[in-house]
Amino acid sequence: MRWHAWKMVLEQLEEYAEVSEERVTMGGIRAIKHVFDYSIDSPEGMVRVRVAGLFLVQDSFVYRVTCIVPSWDWDEYQSTFDTMISSFRVLD
Repeated sequence: MRWHAWKMVLEQLEEYAEVSEERVTMGGIRAIKHVFDYSIDSPEGMVRVRVAGLFLVQDSFVYRVTCIVPSWDWDEYQSTFDTMISSFRVLD
């Protein structure tokens, strides 16, 4: 699934709101870093979450790194997520 098709799926999430979208290069491969918010239904009611993700296509393979946290905890985990995403590599 290519990026534009995947983004159409994401936009169907409850209360989807894009925070940022950035084109990056990971190990010489073009990728997209995407941060967005949406709401999920939990036993305690609706919870707003923030997702940081990396979407990378190489040859016929799609790689995704997805990090998710309740929105109110974003500041605490953002640097950890950024480190995880920026360290991703496709191995031979």
